[in-house]
Amino acid sequence: MAIKIDLLPGYVRLRRVLKWTLLIALIIVTSVGSVLTLLWHKKKQEVEVAKTNLDMWKKVAADATVVVKEAADKEASLANLQSTVQFFGDATQTGPRRAAAVDLIRRYVMPDALVSSIDITDGKKVTIVAAVVDSDDYSRLLVNLRQGTAGTLPAPPLPYVWETTPVASGVPGYPLPSVTIPAITGSDPIPKTFPLNISIAGPLINELAFSTPTAPGEGAAAAPAGAAAGSGGAAPSPTGSPTGGP
Repeated sequence: MAIKIDLLPGYVRLRRVLKWTLLIALIIVTSVGSVLTLLWHKKKQEVEVAKTNLDMWKKVAADATVVVKEAADKEASLANLQSTVQFFGDATQTGPRRAAAVDLIRRYVMPDALVSSIDITDGKKVTIVAAVVDSDDYSRLLVNLRQGTAGTLPAPPLPYVWETTPVASGVPGYPLPSVTIPAITGSDPIPKTFPLNISIAGPLINELAFSTPTAPGEGAAAAPAGAAAGSGGAAPSPTGSPTGGP
């Protein structure tokens, strides 16, 4: 077996080792630097692309926000329109029932009473405002109306109107000044004085009661617009009576 003997001085061997070490280190540093440079350029390009995409999507998002707002506004407008159409549809359906109830109530009012209004705002409670000559007429008016209370015997010739007995206020006393009302007759008018102003209230029977629609924008407890006018408004002095028929 051959024996290898290194006769070179130690510093020469050390120089060779240092040379190769520096060369290898330079190669490693150059390789790592190249890789890092490539990665840096790649990430820089990704950031630039992301910025470009961000600007593009910002514009898209702004346009989408405008579209969403316009859609919400149109949806709200459509909902208001639908509510209005529904209200008028419901009000149209309650009109005939309201008119029938007012017509039946007026048939219980004696001819000598001057009725200024028959109000059925909520579809259940009726308020009648009228004027009569004296306390005797007041009694006759109240007795006539109470004949329409459900269960009253003997039964009147007209259908029942009231669920419970109607109550009145305004007598005794003269809350308003006397008003001279000319009687409507075929001859010369004769002045007639109506000093007693009264208010009579009572609930309709369930067969005559109806639901009152709520106008758009109003609370559930608020009276719909035009309810008072639809309930009869200023009703003319009726000519019918419960004993004489229509």
